[in-house]
Amino acid sequence: MAMLKLVHLRAPRCDRNMKAEAPTAPMSPRGRAQARAVTLVLLMLISLLPMPFSSAGGGNGTLDDFETGFLTEEVNLAGSTTNASMGLSIPRDVTINGLSMVVDVESTLDTPGQVWLDIDEDGVKEWAFEGQGYGDLGHQNVFAHGASSDYVTSNTSSNTTLTTADVLLPENAAVEAAALSMSFMPDVTTAFQAIGELLDVQAGDMDGDGSDEIVVMSANNATTGNGTAFAVLDYNLTTRQLVMSNWTGTCDDARNFELGDFNNDSRQDVFTWAELDVDACLHLSNTTAVNSSNPLAHIHWNATLNVTMDDRLKKAAVGDFTNDGYADIVSIHGQGGTQGIFVLNPFSPVGDQFLTKSTETIYRNGSWNAANLQDIYVGAMSNQNTDVTAIVVHRGSNWWSSYQAWELKWDGRFVEQAQGPDRFSDLRAGMLPVDLDGDGDTDFVSGAGSLEHVVAINNGNTWEVTEHSDYDPFTTSNASFGDHDGDGVPSLFMVELGASDGSSATLEGNLTHRPSNGSGLDLASPVKLQPWSMPLDIIFADLDGDGHQEQVVTAGESQVGIFVGGWHRIGLDVEGDGTSEISTGDYAGTANTTHHTTLSVTDTVGAIKTALTGYVIGLPTSTDGYGVSMAHLNFTLETTANGVVNTTLFDIAYDARITVEDNPSVVGNLSNLVNQRMQLGTGDFRLPLPFNSTEAGVLRLTDVVGPYVDGAPNIARPPAPELTLTQLTPSMVEFSWQDVFDFGEGLLGFDVYRVVNGSAIDLDAPYADSGLNLTVDTNVNYGDVYDYAVRSRHVFGLRSNLSDVLTVEVPYPAPPPAVTNLTAFDVAADLGGHLSLGWDHDTMTTAQAHRVFVTTQAFNSTDGMSPVMTLESGDAPPIVVNMTSALMDGTTVLTPSSPLMDGTSYHLGVVAVDEYGNMSSLVTFGPVAPRNDSLRAVVASLVLEGAQNASGAHLLPIDAPMKATVHVSIDGSPLSAATAWFHLEHAESGFSRNITGVTDASGQHVALDVTSLMAWESSMAQNVGELTLTYGVIGVDDDPAQQPWGSASGSMTAYGTVEVEITAPTIVQISGDETWSIDLTVQETLVEQTGVAPALSLAYTVLDADGNSLGDGTLVPNAGSYVLESPSTEAAMVRFSLVNDGQPWVLVPGVHEVTLERGTDNGGIDPGNQSDNGQGGTDDPAEATELLPLVVSDCTVRSFPRDATVEQNTQCVLRNPNAFPVTVIIDSSAETLGLMRFDLVQGNGDIPANGEQNVVWSMTTLRSLADEKNTDFETTLAYALTTTSNASLSYDGSITLAWSLEEATSDDSTTDGSSGSNALVIGFGAVAIIAGLVVAVVVLRRPEDDEDFSEDDLDDMGYGLVSTRGRDAVDLATTSSLSQLKSSGASLEDVQPEVKERPSDALISEVSGVEHEDEDADDEPTSSEEDSADDGINVDEFGTEWYEDEVGTWWYREAGQEDWSEYNE
Repeated sequence: MAMLKLVHLRAPRCDRNMKAEAPTAPMSPRGRAQARAVTLVLLMLISLLPMPFSSAGGGNGTLDDFETGFLTEEVNLAGSTTNASMGLSIPRDVTINGLSMVVDVESTLDTPGQVWLDIDEDGVKEWAFEGQGYGDLGHQNVFAHGASSDYVTSNTSSNTTLTTADVLLPENAAVEAAALSMSFMPDVTTAFQAIGELLDVQAGDMDGDGSDEIVVMSANNATTGNGTAFAVLDYNLTTRQLVMSNWTGTCDDARNFELGDFNNDSRQDVFTWAELDVDACLHLSNTTAVNSSNPLAHIHWNATLNVTMDDRLKKAAVGDFTNDGYADIVSIHGQGGTQGIFVLNPFSPVGDQFLTKSTETIYRNGSWNAANLQDIYVGAMSNQNTDVTAIVVHRGSNWWSSYQAWELKWDGRFVEQAQGPDRFSDLRAGMLPVDLDGDGDTDFVSGAGSLEHVVAINNGNTWEVTEHSDYDPFTTSNASFGDHDGDGVPSLFMVELGASDGSSATLEGNLTHRPSNGSGLDLASPVKLQPWSMPLDIIFADLDGDGHQEQVVTAGESQVGIFVGGWHRIGLDVEGDGTSEISTGDYAGTANTTHHTTLSVTDTVGAIKTALTGYVIGLPTSTDGYGVSMAHLNFTLETTANGVVNTTLFDIAYDARITVEDNPSVVGNLSNLVNQRMQLGTGDFRLPLPFNSTEAGVLRLTDVVGPYVDGAPNIARPPAPELTLTQLTPSMVEFSWQDVFDFGEGLLGFDVYRVVNGSAIDLDAPYADSGLNLTVDTNVNYGDVYDYAVRSRHVFGLRSNLSDVLTVEVPYPAPPPAVTNLTAFDVAADLGGHLSLGWDHDTMTTAQAHRVFVTTQAFNSTDGMSPVMTLESGDAPPIVVNMTSALMDGTTVLTPSSPLMDGTSYHLGVVAVDEYGNMSSLVTFGPVAPRNDSLRAVVASLVLEGAQNASGAHLLPIDAPMKATVHVSIDGSPLSAATAWFHLEHAESGFSRNITGVTDASGQHVALDVTSLMAWESSMAQNVGELTLTYGVIGVDDDPAQQPWGSASGSMTAYGTVEVEITAPTIVQISGDETWSIDLTVQETLVEQTGVAPALSLAYTVLDADGNSLGDGTLVPNAGSYVLESPSTEAAMVRFSLVNDGQPWVLVPGVHEVTLERGTDNGGIDPGNQSDNGQGGTDDPAEATELLPLVVSDCTVRSFPRDATVEQNTQCVLRNPNAFPVTVIIDSSAETLGLMRFDLVQGNGDIPANGEQNVVWSMTTLRSLADEKNTDFETTLAYALTTTSNASLSYDGSITLAWSLEEATSDDSTTDGSSGSNALVIGFGAVAIIAGLVVAVVVLRRPEDDEDFSEDDLDDMGYGLVSTRGRDAVDLATTSSLSQLKSSGASLEDVQPEVKERPSDALISEVSGVEHEDEDADDEPTSSEEDSADDGINVDEFGTEWYEDEVGTWWYREAGQEDWSEYNE
């Protein structure tokens, strides 16, 4: 307290040096009167001087009662009306120190609600019991948030304790009574979905959302409208109803189904089956398809996969038996004498198919008798490993086989017993899996009669099986284990149907549940629950993923359906000690659900009041500005599931004492208020206490305490502060005012005020408090404008006047510098969709963060873009991004953010942001694309077209079209733009060629596409035998826009082929001594391949005239020839075939037959038995009297390109039709119109009788043929024919060769592809007709027609009339000379050869069946061929086909040709 100076007034002293003056004359009466007046004025002026204490003073003391003199007063308040009837008597001229009083709260008094004291009734309260959550004085009926009900959402998956909002009570409150209630509405409330007749109900996660859905199955068409089908029911948390999908059809005969994740997509698939039925169906979930017509559009199925089960099916189960992450089907089978069959159907996601089944027969212990399997379960039995095993149960008929069970497992190859052979006994069919002892292992419970049950406890290594007797009926049929109340103890639920009363408004039947006790079931009286009327079956499912199991009950009276709902337990714990003061348990629905409404509980026994007694005093508190200290109380809530808990506070009645002293206004407390109103003088003055309230009630006041001391306080007003701005930055405002000493004594500090520019200043709400003559404000935003003001604060609640307003605008800071050296690139060795972004890390930058933007287009502004990432200060680049920026219009998203796509180019930008939000200039980089860097596996294959496949060997033709294509694919799809290669190698010769190219859109690279391998590479004619074909694709890892792929290659063994032919006579004459010899040669068909064929053995078989084998053997070549000599005298034919074992690339002809004909000694045909009358033959050779032309056949027609000068070979086969050898000389060369030159390569030389010889020419184009209009050409070459048998004989003939050009490439020109072949046919036809006529002339010419012939000559030759008696007809099938014929003893008529007409009317008449008159019927020629079939086509002995059309025109076609020619005589 400031010291006050006492001022003493004294009369002035006389100067000691002053001289004494003479006494003055006595003052006149007038003077005296004036003196008295001056003195009075001086006294009055002195009285006006300030005095620290009144001259009278109030003394020291303590105020301890009200003005009535009573220590306690009760004020009746009417509510919203001030009552100032009560007051205090304050002594004058004193200083009050610590004036207070107490509000005595008693719950029995009528509460005035909230109350306050406003002494000046100016709206500035000197004290109050008021505020949100305070409730009524003495009766708390609201929570701290001001409402009487508190709603809390429970989340059982979190580890947080569920509590109510705070309840505020005075810190010393003594609770006299408490009334509140608690209710719970779970997320899954009770609901019923009427469906119809059902076969089975199961539950599983069908859509991958982490919660279960319900699956139902029905075979009633009235229910499904789709025959046997299944449907899915999903609980909608918004509507609190079950939503049912459309029915999905399945196997018609299916009556059961199982759930399992076969394709590992986190969704359950549906497998349907029926007992003793081999047809089953698997429905795999489809995670991508959406069916908008389905109420559950996100649940969809792939096409039904038909599964064939083994016969005698008893039961099937689904589980990952092979431990590969994909569900399998295991099943037990047996019927009649076939029992004990366990079948594993392993599933593979590759192609969505089942792999090879594994079947195991289960035998009863100690015997080879198959088990009578009754039940099966598959799953992870032990918590010590994740192995999935199967339990199978046997039902015996004798005591020694009784009930047995085995645990089976998969060892990677076979099904075997996990341990055994006798794992445990007594477990029965209908077993239910459950963890009874809480060790994480799967235990089992099964029935053992109506009043017995079996418990199998699994400790992970062994099974302990015990039998138990029951007091009540026991069954596992339509029963399930479940933890219905969330206490961690499973209970067995069994259904009791009950008797229907026909009304759905009442509940009949119940669920009976027995809790487990760690080793079995509690045998006490079971508890009965009634979820819905007439329950038929029960399973448990977690429909909302909160860990609490809902009951899924098949039930209903008028219509069967599905009831869902959980049995819930709720409780309220006052002290948080784990013991609920109030609790209850039941099914929980909504206020409108049938049978089960909201679950609620009320304290009816005063448990909450008891718990609160003495508890409030230790609770945490908070004190308001009026000094009212309130304790914070909350209640701990208990629920078993997710949902909403509502706690309603009706009333907490309490007694308390609340002190009235402090207040948050300027005056600060009652003492300051009184001191500011202190009066001078003596006696007391009245201080009124005007109280008001929100309600009518009684306010009890007591315990007034007001110490005071003598003398009133000094309350002179200090000066107003004068503000000066001293520093201004974007982050700080600093200003000061006068020195603190300028504000006098009693200074407590300064109240600092800040408001937005132009706003009113609230003196009751200072912005800050300062003890110095300056303040620093760092809570500023650049660009904002603030008004500041200050006033000083002194003792006794004294304040200075408010300073003038100081207006300050906070400046904007300079933006941070832009980033430098921004780069972006694909993240290496990732799976794609990510880009790495980096820039120079500046540790001195003012930036507090860096914002990153990503888009597919180049950009120069980030307006309307959201950053994909913000790198905070202290974090250094690089960073990785995987999303694009969203495009915004204000808060509206125009284009949402999306993942980065591999191979798509992106542009990235970075801006630096400082702590004030200033942004640097934008720096961008791009384009750059992310890439999946995982190496894709490539598959390469080789397809050969034109190759032959002989016993798995690929045979490549040398002179035929050939095509080799490399196919490349990735993940089953063609890979385009890949570099593929093809390599052909002939190791023996050292030949190799490599061809590289790029695959097309079909993933194909045509490496080789040639008209022939010889045309492609002439040396290929010599590269016969094994060829190695390798092929592949080159891996790519340097394309930033494509996911890399690896290299792939393959190889194939092929063979270059060589075709060989047998050159040998077809008829060989047997000499008179029955000796004969056959000479054969084997040579390559193509002259270009001369010498490449290996030496081959020649097998032969000798046949008699009846076709019986006389013997066989093998010939080996000698100097390239084969000779077979007289192995049998009975031989009539020899068949030759080349032996080609192990050399598939050598193409050999078919069987070659040689006919052995017996003739006379002179070479003529043996007529058979002849007389010895001197008409037998001689040993002289037959005379050659006529030379037949060569028969030309099998000429190759070569095709040439138009734009290149190439060489090719062509060849023909020349056959000697004469019965004696001939010598042929062919023109060495010829040309076609200056276009093509033919040069003879081989063909001149001797041709044996009836033998053949190849003739080969090389063909060379003489100029470019690009402009040549024709496509088909012919060239004629002359030959000369002679024979050593008759030097006088010769024949000049010709050979016509055809060749063609490739079709012109112009689109509007077409050519007839048959023109070349027609020309060849015409050429061959002409040659054949000329040859036929020559033969006819030679044969038909009579001897007498010869100039030098006479009848004497005929006689000399032994010819005469030939008798047919005892003589066989002469066979002219074999050509003989005339001398040979004469030596046979035949007459001219007998040996007259058959006339071969080609063509002639006779022949036409023969094939048409029309006879023509002839002068000599005996000479009428006959065809050696049988009439043709009904197709109207006839073939003559020359192999020419004849056909008469509907108008009578004859057409012919030479052998080996395709086109018909019109016949003109």
